[in-house]
Amino acid sequence: MSEIQDHNIIEVGYTFKNKDNERTFKRNVYINYNQLSQFIKNSNIIDAYCTAYLYDSKEIDKANLYGSLYLDFDDSKNLNNAREDAIHTLSYFKIVYKIMPEQIKIFFSGHKGFHLIIPKEILGIKPCKNLNEIFKSIAEQVNNFSIHKTVDLSIYDNRRLFRIPNTIHGETNLYKIMLTPKELLSLSEQEIINLARQPRYLNININRDFNPIAGNQYLQAVKTYEDNLKNSNKRNKGFRYRKKLNIVPECIKTILENGAEPGTRNITIACLTSFYKESGKTFDEIIDIISEWNSRNQKPTPEREMKTTIKSIFYSEKTYGCTTLQTLVRCNKSECKLIKENKKHYKKGIPHAIKV
Repeated sequence: MSEIQDHNIIEVGYTFKNKDNERTFKRNVYINYNQLSQFIKNSNIIDAYCTAYLYDSKEIDKANLYGSLYLDFDDSKNLNNAREDAIHTLSYFKIVYKIMPEQIKIFFSGHKGFHLIIPKEILGIKPCKNLNEIFKSIAEQVNNFSIHKTVDLSIYDNRRLFRIPNTIHGETNLYKIMLTPKELLSLSEQEIINLARQPRYLNININRDFNPIAGNQYLQAVKTYEDNLKNSNKRNKGFRYRKKLNIVPECIKTILENGAEPGTRNITIACLTSFYKESGKTFDEIIDIISEWNSRNQKPTPEREMKTTIKSIFYSEKTYGCTTLQTLVRCNKSECKLIKENKKHYKKGIPHAIKV
């Protein structure tokens, strides 16, 4: 495990107006964390983000992650639902983790929700490669406790950009601002919006001292995550779907021979995963096959990203077939053995394996 002081790299993303006065979003800009304030001051930007994590390397898929636990409560139709869940979560951390609401950073996002940040020092968080997955596991527990289930569980990838406080939201022209626990509890929706019409700087000294009870709860959450991961891997080891395909269509052969075009790598990996799943391959077999294919691409997909895509397709009901493949490679329907095979299945009343 790398040392905490090595984690000083962040990625920033922002929207700016180009020479045609059109809004353009830019990311993959890496800076030292202590340069962030100056970066914001010097940039003519509308929406501004930085990663939720600090990294010890610009090779993010190989880097260790370090950061504070973050939670996002969103409800586009009813802001008060998100607020109620945020308030209940403050109670949850007070009761279970013994962290006082005054020790948690509270933000109105400037749009449809609220952010809670639990300082990493209080929990005794250490750098690791899968910190984002540990955070997601905790967020799932919080969501189970919440009333309206407004916790956003889709924000725990390892390159998650989070809106920077006191920067303006391009859609609402409202700022992401800090709130006190009392304000979260007592202000009306309109009063919060009125506060967010301009930047807001609160001089609040938060006690970040390590809390042994909170630290123990965090370690238990880490153990729960690791046990669930171990059980999942054990349960899925060697698992294969019932074989439905005995044919390798020309489109798949073309992809295997020529690789993926720029900008289509993830969807191509999804299609290959879907094909091999329907061919009866195990998860590990698919990883090996696609890893070898990926290594021959002009610009290989990072291993972590590739495995995440494969896993999301393999353990879901979603399939990718001819409709998607035709956007990737040229299809000669009259010569396709798979289409001919599917037509036979239709006549016999057998479910087809890949949608035509």
